[in-house]
Amino acid sequence: MGVKYSAQESQELIQAMTNNLQVANEVTDRLSSGCDHLIFSLDSGELTGAAYTAGKGLFTEIIIPSIKKLQAAIDDIQLELTSYKNADAQVSGYGDLDLDQLKELKKLREEQLAIVEAQIQARENWLNQIKDFFSLNWGKAFSEKTILYNTKSQIESGIQDLDDKIEKLEFFVSQVSQYFNDSLEVLSLAIKGATQLSKVIVDSDGNYYADGLDMSWVQKMKDVKIESAKYDSSKKTKDLHKEYQKILDKLENGKELSDKEFQILESYVHHHPQIQFPQVVTEKLKAEATNRANPEKLQEKVEKIKKSDKISTEKADLIVKAYEDYLFYNNREAFEEYWKKRKKMGDDWGKEDPIIQDKMNDIEKEFYKSLTSKINIKVVTQNMGNDVLDVKNLEDVKKGELIQRGRSIWKSPGDNGRIDSSIAIGNKIGDNGTFIDLVNSNKPLDLKNRVYREDYPFSIWGRQWEEGMESDYLGNYLFGYVGKGYLESSDEYLKIGAGAAQGLSDKDAIKYINNVINGNYGDNPGDAKMIQDGINDYKESYK
Repeated sequence: MGVKYSAQESQELIQAMTNNLQVANEVTDRLSSGCDHLIFSLDSGELTGAAYTAGKGLFTEIIIPSIKKLQAAIDDIQLELTSYKNADAQVSGYGDLDLDQLKELKKLREEQLAIVEAQIQARENWLNQIKDFFSLNWGKAFSEKTILYNTKSQIESGIQDLDDKIEKLEFFVSQVSQYFNDSLEVLSLAIKGATQLSKVIVDSDGNYYADGLDMSWVQKMKDVKIESAKYDSSKKTKDLHKEYQKILDKLENGKELSDKEFQILESYVHHHPQIQFPQVVTEKLKAEATNRANPEKLQEKVEKIKKSDKISTEKADLIVKAYEDYLFYNNREAFEEYWKKRKKMGDDWGKEDPIIQDKMNDIEKEFYKSLTSKINIKVVTQNMGNDVLDVKNLEDVKKGELIQRGRSIWKSPGDNGRIDSSIAIGNKIGDNGTFIDLVNSNKPLDLKNRVYREDYPFSIWGRQWEEGMESDYLGNYLFGYVGKGYLESSDEYLKIGAGAAQGLSDKDAIKYINNVINGNYGDNPGDAKMIQDGINDYKESYK
């Protein structure tokens, strides 16, 4: 059953909720005031005795906290009712709307438009084929043509009007479906609590007994997190909703989603935690998350990337992204909790202040402790490095085949048809350029600075995967591992190159020179050792 909207019923709902809120506020104000007065009287000694003292516990432990929570829920309903009014104002002018009928009517209009356009095209073709211009009734021909174009314009206008109604109704639903959920849960628990409290036995000494009663509502009420959802009509929100609707249509028609579409879908769901989404959406999210956390599915995806017709840097970027998904979905709860804590710090994150640095370090340590998967991050990074090197090897084979094909067609004097050392030297120079393009700042293998996603704007690789791991460890480690296989150069060559790149990035010649004079490579402290770790593991893997 589709969405149906009635402006009159919506207005009646607004009025009823406004009246009920007024009554609810009056009741909770009286209850709160009475409880506060009772506790004050007990604390001041105005009311004394064992019964009063014992009865105080029932109020302070259960009744008063419940009333406070109820007040918070009512305040939340008041705020979200204002949001509802703002959303309602965007569609109320249409009167009654039925989403299924609107979509069916749009489909019918599109079919009519196709017929009219076909008639216009047929008439155009017919006019172009007329040979006897003098025998043609031009007045009638142009009249019919004008009628068809006017009809086309009217149908297009009608379709646009339907699109506007559909878009506004769907956006209205997406907004209001976030409202009142948490606060209504509190109200439901409060009603259950009132029923249970009426059965509590209080003896003559003021002691209360809840034996046999279901008092779980007390903790459940405490656990409900009340968050006020505001009406958001920003262009960004509307654009995201439009994308979601397109994706939902694809899912309902059994079509597959691209990686980008899945990311948009997950981002939309992430930004609307209170909405109950269609089963087709929740099942897709669950299935895709399971696939991305599966090592076999990861390898299938990587092999597909390797065989694609993209250039090597694009392949490397997609391979790293696939591994990022694998790591994220194997440790999703840890990453989500990490981002919540980091987000709370706002613009303070990254500042050099010692207190802030301590907070940052604590959050990174907590991330490490919260990891649930038994992933060996170095092995994962090695596997990713091997896949990047496979891309290079495939490219080298293609280059060799192209060169040989060219030389078989045209040979220079003295050419024996075999690849000589000059080609190898040329490849080495090209390899250096390609490798630099892979590891430079904000390039595919710059792991520390890679942003995973818009809704998780941090590096997957820069986290503390092992106790005490530095944020730039895996980036340097991969530099050494891939660099050794990519360039087949000496260890020193790689570390000197990394230091030179760091010097260019810092744009501080004096710092670089002093670093080199002191026996280092011009890089940050510890970078050379991290790079050497990667080099050593590459040698161990390929010995």
